[in-house]
Amino acid sequence: MDISNYTAKKLLNHQESDEASMTDMPQNFSPYASPYTSPIYSKTVETVDNSLDPNNYYIGGGDEFFISIVDNPSINFTGTLSQQGDLYVPELGLEKLGKITLSEAQKRISKFVQTKLKKSSEVYVSLSKVKIATVSVNGAVLKAGTYKIPGTYRILDALRAANNYEIPSMNNCNFREVRCTNKDSTKNIDLFVYLLKNKIDGNPYVYPGDNITLEYATQKIMLNCTSKEIVSGMIPIKENEKLSDFLSLFSFDKSVDTTAILLETSLATGNRTIQSISWDNANSITLHDRDIVTLPQKKNYNPVDLVSISGEVARPGTFPIIKDSTSFSDVIAMAGGPTQFANIDRAVIARRSKIYDINSLNSQSNTSVVGQMSAIAPIRPEIYAGFSKMNSTQDYSIIQIKKMGSTVKLRPNDEIIIPKKDIFVYVSGNVRRPGACLFVNGMSYRYYIAQCGGYSGKADKSNLFGVRNYANTSQMTDLSEISEGDIIVVPDSQQAKFLSTILLPVITAVATIASLILAAYTIYHK
Repeated sequence: MDISNYTAKKLLNHQESDEASMTDMPQNFSPYASPYTSPIYSKTVETVDNSLDPNNYYIGGGDEFFISIVDNPSINFTGTLSQQGDLYVPELGLEKLGKITLSEAQKRISKFVQTKLKKSSEVYVSLSKVKIATVSVNGAVLKAGTYKIPGTYRILDALRAANNYEIPSMNNCNFREVRCTNKDSTKNIDLFVYLLKNKIDGNPYVYPGDNITLEYATQKIMLNCTSKEIVSGMIPIKENEKLSDFLSLFSFDKSVDTTAILLETSLATGNRTIQSISWDNANSITLHDRDIVTLPQKKNYNPVDLVSISGEVARPGTFPIIKDSTSFSDVIAMAGGPTQFANIDRAVIARRSKIYDINSLNSQSNTSVVGQMSAIAPIRPEIYAGFSKMNSTQDYSIIQIKKMGSTVKLRPNDEIIIPKKDIFVYVSGNVRRPGACLFVNGMSYRYYIAQCGGYSGKADKSNLFGVRNYANTSQMTDLSEISEGDIIVVPDSQQAKFLSTILLPVITAVATIASLILAAYTIYHK
């Protein structure tokens, strides 16, 4: 599972606020610029964000301050910080501030102004406009280069700006050690602290001159957790990272058994070993590339199993069940019963199919497996590949209530579909009058084709098939039984396909060439 999806909703509001802030910029502003071009600003472009953290925002060249005397509001000053970190206030003089936090700068500016006043007064200092930071973004992004972005942007915002405002793949890129180099420092930033633990300090503000590098992950481990609420998949790790530090990034629900962590790791011999580790001992385990960490579910932990019901019921939605105990009729009752428009005879349960691996069954020898194998006929490789594809695309099995009965037991994640009543059968394709015919119980597909005038000359009579729709789910049928709402499809014959897709285009092309030759001949002889 790509863990980028884990943070998509979380970052959406942040992204919208970023894009909204761009509306304050002049029309010639570009969110990024090449090293050889730079936008021209006709005015100061970025006002202060209300979410600005004064304890983590470092002032820099271009930040503008508003200074007011509380006792006499008519006395106020403005000053803009120079690239050297100096604040010059024309009426008061120069104060050297340097690279300090906004909260520290406010204190020092207030103290500086007070020394210039004849009497002691309270001084109000605020940041009125923020700097534009020129930063470089390199590595695993779509558009590496030099960017001019507001100083309120953070490291993750800069990476998104260099990646078409999309977050780079968190499974493939090393968000654990994003390198940020400036003239006075180099630091590695673990953005997972922000993305997974929601600690804003883990996503610092950009600063003018930052060189931000996001590399591809070279070390990953597989996190396997039974809890669906937890991020799983191949996740980058730091060099010599301890298991306890890695697990501290995640929040586990109460179903996860953290007392029995399973670690599968490679030995120097090339073999792999599995060991059980308690949470208290996790700080002594160093993770390595391609380790597998599994957090199993607690014993006898009762999960919440749910099914959904849609269509013609009084209260569509999601309802709890007891696995292999709650029946179809039980859930219908919970949903308030069918509406007057419901066709219960066509009600179905859509269930995810599970395709068993025949090779794994062959490798086992117990009696239950032999029983399963006896029900599995040999199949050709290409057919088995189709089954594998069906499993990977999560196809459904359709259970018809009319045949199985309303007491059929439900399983977690089943979807119950109650269709509307329909009085027609639909015939599509190569018949003389395609369209809808009144449904007559017990009649075969031949009856409905006859009602539509019979087959046309292009019809493939041996490959007819049906389509049965259940809300957003469809099922192909062999037309052995026709139900109201079914669609009978009469495809093109192979001969018609040959004529329409091969022969006719060839004849058309030859005729076109011949007409061009004739026209050229006529013009030449005139």
